[in-house]
Amino acid sequence: MAAKDFLDERGAANAHERGMGNASSAFDQCDEGYQKLYVDFVQNGMYSRTIFPQPMRELLAVATLTALYRPEELTLHLRYAVRLNPVELVREAIIQAGVYGGFPSVARGLSLLTAVLAEEDTVLAEGI
Repeated sequence: MAAKDFLDERGAANAHERGMGNASSAFDQCDEGYQKLYVDFVQNGMYSRTIFPQPMRELLAVATLTALYRPEELTLHLRYAVRLNPVELVREAIIQAGVYGGFPSVARGLSLLTAVLAEEDTVLAEGI
């Protein structure tokens, strides 16, 4: 069983909006109980709240992950963020995080954004 098998209607709609499709999750390696716990809290829960629209939620994730210097997770959220927001807003979220995370975090975030944009251009050009 995969973590995505525990998505409810809201969680599945959220995953679709973010462009996740049928993407696998690192949590697929975990037992079903942990997969359900993760999916219920994150995907079906926090990410499905309606206070913030999904594009804004991704900008918040980008800023937070930049400030915390979590490059692996940041790369994933940058992919979602550039699909849901103008690039200028994504870049600004990274820059604003520098107040809390410092210039090295901003430099790494901008570097990752450049790589994600190149990756997205390749995907679009190849029609994948």
